[in-house]
Amino acid sequence: MHHADKAYRRRCLAMLLLFAVICTAALWWLHDWLGTVVAGLGDLPSHQQHAWLRWLIGGFGIAFALPLATLGETLRRFARAARQ
Repeated sequence: MHHADKAYRRRCLAMLLLFAVICTAALWWLHDWLGTVVAGLGDLPSHQQHAWLRWLIGGFGIAFALPLATLGETLRRFARAARQ
């Protein structure tokens, strides 16, 4: 990238802004949803709360790991193709 490439910089800044807006909306939604979950968990016995939260945290871990694994595999393919 050349430092004078203003179109490229504009595209990068637009993508960064879009990503920030999407992340902000996702965090807002997550906060509201977790508030609803916590209110619903208040009625359960503590052992059920712990089990439910364990599944929830495990699900989030898997949900975040799958796209990252896909990204890693894609980058490996690009690296392999670049070597050839």
